[in-house]
Amino acid sequence: HLIGEPYLERELTDAGLTLSSSPSETDVVIVSLDRDLNYAKLHHAYEAARSGAKVYATNPDLVCPTGQGDIIDAGATVAAIEALMGRRIDGVFGKPSLGMAETARLRTRSVPRETLVVGDRIETDIAMGIQAGMRTALVLSGATDRQRAIDSDQQPDFTVSSLSELPRVLGAG
Repeated sequence: HLIGEPYLERELTDAGLTLSSSPSETDVVIVSLDRDLNYAKLHHAYEAARSGAKVYATNPDLVCPTGQGDIIDAGATVAAIEALMGRRIDGVFGKPSLGMAETARLRTRSVPRETLVVGDRIETDIAMGIQAGMRTALVLSGATDRQRAIDSDQQPDFTVSSLSELPRVLGAG
């Protein structure tokens, strides 16, 4: 079962997965950003989890910043499902998952200390990079502001206001 956008549904079906219309036949629930979230999708996830389905998320972000302001993201839906289940979900596939970092590293054949994770969230992007032994660059153009970055226990190797500053701080420009 998917709580997510049409592009993710296409990715899953293109990968050979079948989406179930019955909670009792659902063995995995995937939760992602879903701007068409409704009661039926949430109830299916709840019933599937009660029947033993594993529940995974693409990310734990509560909101996603957009040009029109923040929109509700996967983490808020995960919180609802966790409250209904009375337990934590089974895992997160995307950031800050070390599995995601390792998959990316293997696909690019990169060495952790020679890899730069760039992102706008300390709790996902930067946390994943630090845990994976990679260098990190926090961009202050999205979810994290300068004060929150200063106050965080997890400090990136670089902090920039925009992506255009990266070549300069990396010594390439």
